[in-house]
Formats: sequence, C-alpha cells, structure tokens
Amino acid sequence: MASGTKPKVKINATFDALTEESVKAFQSKKRLKVDGIVGKKTLPKLMKAAKAPKIDLKLSTPD
Repeated sequence: MASGTKPKVKINATFDALTEESVKAFQSKKRLKVDGIVGKKTLPKLMKAAKAPKIDLKLSTPD
C-alpha cells in the first residue's frame, strides 16, 4: 500500500487481512507500535479518529 493512501475496508464483523493492514497503517501514521493489534494504546486513538463516543474498556492485550 502506498504511503498516505487509505485502504477501502468494508465494515463487518471479520478481522481479516485487509483490516489488519488498515490497523497497521493507522498505527504507523500515529507513531504507535505497528503490530496490527487494536490494544490499549491503539483503541483510544482509533476511537478518537473515528469521533466515536468515549467508552471504558478493560483490555488484556499487550498493546
């Protein structure tokens, strides 16, 4: 994927290869650890970017 491009991801209940690629691109852009895991550091930034309401989740992922 070219730098600065946005992958076209259809919203569904599947965390597939395209979703993982999108998460990694987001992490890279936000200077997070690029591992494809939506964890403790990635989720809040993703929610903010999506302008989603703030939620309190107890995550057990290493991110």
